[in-house]
Amino acid sequence: MINQNLTAPPRGFPKVRQDPSATISQVGDSTHLQCEVSADPPAVVSWIKDQFYPVDTSSSRFRLVGSGSLIIETLLETDSGSYECMARNVVGTVLSNSGHLHVRRIQFPPTINEMPDKVEVSPGRGTNLTCRAGGFPVPMVWWSTLGSPAGPRHSGMPVMMTERPLTEPQPHEATLRLTDITESYDYNCIAKNGLGLVRKNVSVVVKELPAPPTDLDARPISGTFAVLWWRPSKSPSVDSYTLSVETRGHAFGKLGSRQVANIDPKSRAIPDTQTDQISYNLTELTPYTEYVVRVHAVSRSAGLSPPSKPVEFRTAELRKSEHSSLINRNSLG
Repeated sequence: MINQNLTAPPRGFPKVRQDPSATISQVGDSTHLQCEVSADPPAVVSWIKDQFYPVDTSSSRFRLVGSGSLIIETLLETDSGSYECMARNVVGTVLSNSGHLHVRRIQFPPTINEMPDKVEVSPGRGTNLTCRAGGFPVPMVWWSTLGSPAGPRHSGMPVMMTERPLTEPQPHEATLRLTDITESYDYNCIAKNGLGLVRKNVSVVVKELPAPPTDLDARPISGTFAVLWWRPSKSPSVDSYTLSVETRGHAFGKLGSRQVANIDPKSRAIPDTQTDQISYNLTELTPYTEYVVRVHAVSRSAGLSPPSKPVEFRTAELRKSEHSSLINRNSLG
């Protein structure tokens, strides 16, 4: 029973060293109600709301910490009230002073979290646009087209814009998944709750690919080697060139197709000429084989250019000495 005597409590009687205090919190937040208890033997601590209702600490929203303090998660307006902690052991029971918890609901209009104004993508690639918004009540968020004029302008009347939703409204955030992008376009993120509506425009910009090289030509030197040259791309942001090499027919097995990448545009210029042509020695070819070669300009920021016009050539036949050497290498390999 609760000891209400004015005399000194018996040895081991529970003692509340810190009472719960008045606390103000918001709906959806968590709060910490203090109750520091000492007792020997140890006391079991429980909580009472509004002087009558036991707090169910087996619920996931309520948990005891320390020597008796109470944490309440995901606060509801109905959690408002006075709270007391009660400590009980075999010696007796003590009740703390009450502390009042006020849970208030603060409403505010939606705001869209910071996000980029522009997203750049390579042609034919995709991207995901995610828009997050805050506010209370929790706003619904969706993506839409930027809109277009709904009709002719009338004197003194604004032009109404039509918007086409692209995603279903979702609480808090929405993601727009774009694939195979070939044109630049503007999109709107829209967030809305009962207190207002806000928009955020995001531009998806297709990067401009480098222009393809021109005047690709080839001169086969031997059965396994050819010299290629071409005029460089007119784009200023070319970091390298890539060759696409295909075979059409040959005498020593099938090579298929391959790529030669990372050709440096600065170190391959043809020396002692007045042209700005780039030269490349293409090796590891197969004798008496038809090849089709194309060259691409490569930009690290934008990607691979369209291919140049193809050049076709045939490697020479092997001389007897070369033929014997090649057969020996193949048998050893």
